[in-house]
Amino acid sequence: MTLSIPLTQKTMAIDLSNKLINTEDNLMVCSRPSPLNYIYLIISFILCVVGLSFIVKLIIYTNNTRTAKNVYDKELKKLLNNYGPYIQKVDGTFNLRGYQALKIETFEDMLEIRDTIQQPILMVENTKQNGVFFIIPSNTKILYIYSIKVSDIEKELQKQIKDKEFDF
Repeated sequence: MTLSIPLTQKTMAIDLSNKLINTEDNLMVCSRPSPLNYIYLIISFILCVVGLSFIVKLIIYTNNTRTAKNVYDKELKKLLNNYGPYIQKVDGTFNLRGYQALKIETFEDMLEIRDTIQQPILMVENTKQNGVFFIIPSNTKILYIYSIKVSDIEKELQKQIKDKEFDF
């Protein structure tokens, strides 16, 4: 079977010729697969299994060797990248006198409060850089606080390790 497409002419005529239709026997013969094809298939399967096992071991290794500081840095970076325009960093300390502090569970809740009371989200990081507080001061002397601390992350990691020990 052949297909001829002239590319040098402006007007094209595509010629299609099929010698199989005009033959009497109409038999197509396929060559037998080489024994090397089976060897290549087995080798590729083995390499896929080895690659997948390395990926699984890498994931387990990264989960087992992560530290609370790494988790803290990653979470802080994610918040600043996703919600940076809504956050103003405060270099000094914030005077908490006269405010009633309310702890907020998620940062998304902080965004909803920010939208509701039309106040900025202030970010205060401690001097050791192992904790950050996101606060929204309101005119009614209520202070909404969301915090990320390395010590809290360490406790959560220890809890996860203990839960894994009891699962076996």
